[in-house]
Amino acid sequence: MSEPFYHISPSNVISGNDTEILVILDDNDKVISGTLFFRQANEISFQEENMEFLNGSWVGVIPGERVHGSLIEYVVIFQNLNGGQIGVPLAIDPFSSPLFFSVSRNTSNLKIKKITKNSSSDYIDADILILAPEPGSLIRPDEVVVSLSLFNAPIVDQDKYKIYLDETDVTEYSLIDGEVLSFVPENELEIGLHKIRVLFKSTYGLDITPIEWVFSVSKGMVNMTDSFKYKGYFNGKNSRNTASRNVISEIVYNGKFEGELSWVKADYTLKKSNRESIYMQPLNRSTLSLRFTDYASLETGDSYPSISPYILDGKRVRGQYLNLNLPYVKIQYVNGKLNRGVQYQNKLNGALQIIEDNTSIASNGGRIYSFTRKGYTFPRDILAARIAINPFKSFRTGIHFMKVKDNFSKVSLKVPGNSFFDVDSSLNSIEDGVYSYSEFLSDVIGPLDTLVIIDNDWDDGKPIENLALGFDLEKAFDNRQLVFQMAWNMTWTNNNISQGVISLDEADLLLDTLDDNAILDIPIDDFPDPETYKDIITIHPEATDNLENSIKRIKEKNKKVGVSLNPESKIDLILNLLDQIDLVLIMSVNPGFGGQKFMPEVLHKIKELKKIREQKKIDFDIEIDGGINFENCKSAIDAGANILVSGTTVFKSNGGDIKKNINLLKLK
Repeated sequence: MSEPFYHISPSNVISGNDTEILVILDDNDKVISGTLFFRQANEISFQEENMEFLNGSWVGVIPGERVHGSLIEYVVIFQNLNGGQIGVPLAIDPFSSPLFFSVSRNTSNLKIKKITKNSSSDYIDADILILAPEPGSLIRPDEVVVSLSLFNAPIVDQDKYKIYLDETDVTEYSLIDGEVLSFVPENELEIGLHKIRVLFKSTYGLDITPIEWVFSVSKGMVNMTDSFKYKGYFNGKNSRNTASRNVISEIVYNGKFEGELSWVKADYTLKKSNRESIYMQPLNRSTLSLRFTDYASLETGDSYPSISPYILDGKRVRGQYLNLNLPYVKIQYVNGKLNRGVQYQNKLNGALQIIEDNTSIASNGGRIYSFTRKGYTFPRDILAARIAINPFKSFRTGIHFMKVKDNFSKVSLKVPGNSFFDVDSSLNSIEDGVYSYSEFLSDVIGPLDTLVIIDNDWDDGKPIENLALGFDLEKAFDNRQLVFQMAWNMTWTNNNISQGVISLDEADLLLDTLDDNAILDIPIDDFPDPETYKDIITIHPEATDNLENSIKRIKEKNKKVGVSLNPESKIDLILNLLDQIDLVLIMSVNPGFGGQKFMPEVLHKIKELKKIREQKKIDFDIEIDGGINFENCKSAIDAGANILVSGTTVFKSNGGDIKKNINLLKLK
């Protein structure tokens, strides 16, 4: 088996000195990390050091304090993008047959030692510097220049040396000028890995430690057409399946295209099915994936990100997925949709369903027919991210968050005229049977009748919103023979207001968990029934060009109308409309945030509204909101307000004793 790497074990290693381990791989594109494992020959466990990718080579350093004894054993493990590994040495279990190098004691601080040569392994050292090409570097064919500096090596005999390129003697084509040895190949080198070996002798006639290193030659970006590689396929499949007399026929087309330059790879995959339908979640798939070197990838379209088993682990997302795999840091980001919005189903009661027990009589004598929406799926948006750090191979930690929200505003109340629904015999005003929406509007209901589609509390599922946050950490021991993992996660789930109005009984359970007909020990009978106020829509006059028209449109939906007046707004804005208004809200602070001080100058508006209500015998509520506390609540009531809104006082006064604060307000 040919080895997919080039590596030479260190030689002439001195005890206490940092020792560099260098490996050059044939294909670096698929490798995301490298780890160097080392130990003394008499030790049981290996130590770990992360390797760095420098100038085309993977480099790891054994610290000098670990370089002692007579023999050091070591193994290098590379992690692939696909989850596989490459071991140095190349073996099923490289730890059972590790590489090794010997360690010599540091007996002298001199760089040059006069020795008696008795074997081919006896050399003296000289300070010779490699100028070009850098070890492990990647260069173009027309840029190959071999150069070494002898400036700090005066013991070198410049008349006695040999230089080899890929084991071929090229000494006659080289020269030494100004303490620099240079060699330029006559012809362009072939693409691939090349090795330089230089032999020197000292002025004493002794052999100097050979200088050898490797580099790679690549065409780079000189000719993009030549460097561009691509491949792809496109196929189709026609299937027919029968189960319980149901026949499903499907035609599926699949395609994939891959393109690659030296710095980027692109993949585009697609799947098209004839069963794709607007009434269901998508069957079609398309993904564009870009990978920039070894450190960044971007997927747009349909992706299957794996961020954490606690929030998102392989579920399909239609959107964008960014993955930055930097040294010691990994960043993941997802933004897209988990569900596609579906408006309705093409079947009976697939868009609308009449609510028989919610039919009522309007003030004009006509009937109000209530419908609920059916057959929909809310589009579900997702935003998720994770940041992980890996400062050591044996330790990693990260934090992550996710926000998921159903966008219920994207499901329309409008449905096609050919949407069919059934009516049973419990609805006495209409003959039972199946009707289309357009037929029901034009031919069935009378001119005074109204059709209302309820815009909350729909039957086919309530929208959800969720926020998740967490962290995890991992510590590995003894070459991952023992791994300790810990994770913490928390989610906050919000009850969406579209789920309908909370009842007093539900409030009892939510606020104090005791089903005792009291909320925080206050009898339920002392609270107003939320059902009474569920259909009140309050608007600001400044928010509409035509307040009277807005009130009319709300009334047409069989809702009550409230009008809110800011502190600077005059009641003249609504005097002519009070007989159409169900509630007037007087703001005693400027809207925006809680905790503001009460503005007593608004009380005259409440007094005036109370006087008008009594003189004209008009029935509407007067509500005040903003800065209401124990000191000013009585003056607001005396002025004529029958509804008080208090936030800061109820939740923050008396150490947050809500029960006590409510009772104090009620006693004023």
